Amino acid sequence: ALTISSGGSAGYEGPISLIAGGLGSMMSEAIGLSTQERRVMVVAGMSAGIGAVFHAPLAAGLLAAEILYSEMDLEHEVLVPSVIASTVAYAVFGAVRGWSSPWTPPTQLGFTDGRELVAYTVLALVVAAGAVGFIGTLRAVRSRFDAASWAPVWLRPALGGFGIGLVGVFIPQALGSGYGLVQTALQGNHAVGIVLAVAVAKVITTALTTESGGSGGVFAPLLVVGGLLGAAVGEAAHTLTPTITTHSASFVVVGMAGLLAAALRTPLSAVFMVSELLGDYRLLVPAIWVCILAWLVTRRHRLFADQVATRFDAPAQLSDMMGNVLSRIPVSE
Repeated sequence: ALTISSGGSAGYEGPISLIAGGLGSMMSEAIGLSTQERRVMVVAGMSAGIGAVFHAPLAAGLLAAEILYSEMDLEHEVLVPSVIASTVAYAVFGAVRGWSSPWTPPTQLGFTDGRELVAYTVLALVVAAGAVGFIGTLRAVRSRFDAASWAPVWLRPALGGFGIGLVGVFIPQALGSGYGLVQTALQGNHAVGIVLAVAVAKVITTALTTESGGSGGVFAPLLVVGGLLGAAVGEAAHTLTPTITTHSASFVVVGMAGLLAAALRTPLSAVFMVSELLGDYRLLVPAIWVCILAWLVTRRHRLFADQVATRFDAPAQLSDMMGNVLSRIPVSE
C-alpha cells in the first residue's frame, strides 16, 4: 500500500497473487492435502486474487495455467480449479466493490478492414521490442542495486523512490499505476513523440520501483506501457491511412494484450484478459494476431527467470510423470 499509494509505478496484482497463493497454501496445510494438491491450491489462490481485482475471472484462470511455462504449454490440472476459484472471488469482490471496469471503452473499437492487419503487424513488432526493452531495463536496474553493496536492504527502496521522484519532476504521468493514461489514450488525438516519451518514463519508474525492493507487481505497468505503444502506432497509422485506421483506440487495447503476451509469455490469457477488462470482445482477431506474433518474436526473452519452458522441464511434473509411467510397468517386464 505504501509503495503504490506514494507514487510507485507498480500494480497490486503481484502482492495479491502472493497473498492469495499463501492463503491457498495455508488452507491446504490445514485440511491435510497432498503436495500435488497443495500446488493446485496455491495456483488457484493466485488466480482468485487476480480474477477478482482485475474483473477477469476467465483470463485469470487461463493465466494461472499458462504463466508457469514460457512455451505454448498449460498446467491443465489447475485450469478448472483456477477458473472456479477466480469466478467465486470475482463474484464476492464485485458484490462489495462494484462491477465496473477500470476503463470505459469508446464506441470506435472494432475491426472491420482486413488491411489494418498490416498496421497491427507493425504493432506486434513494436510491442515485441517494448517487451525486450522492458525486461532489459528491469534487469539492468536490478543488477545496479545488487552491485550496491554499500547500501543496506532497507535503504534501497528509498533510493529507488528518489529516482522515481526525479523522473516525476519532468514526466509526472509516469508515477502511480498509470491507469488514467490508458483511459486518456483510448480517447485518441495524441502526439506520437509525447506518448512514446511517457512510455519510456513509465518503464524506468517501474524498474526503479520493483527492482529496488518496492512491493508491487509489473502486470499493471505492462498494461499501461502496452497501451501507450499501441496509441503511438495507432496515431501513426491514422495519420498515414485515415480511411483504413479511423481511430487509435483499438490499437491501444491490442497493444496492452500484445505486451502482456510478449513479456509474460502468456499469449492466450493476454487476449482474454484485456477483453474482459474492457468488457468488449470486438478485437479478438487483431489481438490474437498481435499476441502470437509478439510471443514468437520474443521467445528468447522472459520476464520471470524461474519460468521453465514446458511441463517436461518442471522437476515436480517430471517426477509425477515418471512415477505414473513406472507404476504401470510390472517388474517382470
